[in-house]
Amino acid sequence: MIDAIVKRTVRYRQHSFIRVVRRTLAVIFPLALIGIIAQVLFIVFFSNDGYLYNVLSIGDWVPKVVLTKAQYSLLALSQVTIEMLTVYAAYGDRPALPD
Repeated sequence: MIDAIVKRTVRYRQHSFIRVVRRTLAVIFPLALIGIIAQVLFIVFFSNDGYLYNVLSIGDWVPKVVLTKAQYSLLALSQVTIEMLTVYAAYGDRPALPD
């Protein structure tokens, strides 16, 4: 039973489409992770509806300028990284052209 599963898995991984998908996902994963972490930080800590924003009363003790800059920075980082995923998926895994 285990031999059959191993053979099927090896055969599955040898398909060119599966290899391309795995490499593409490996290329875009770090970028997606950065964007998602920035989004989570914004929602939890710096959004007016965020849980820790309300529990810690961040709006009361953090200066408005710092809060606004952090909100804009995290939103920008999130949007840039997540929206660039399609470009990296399309062009990120291409081999370099020979000289």
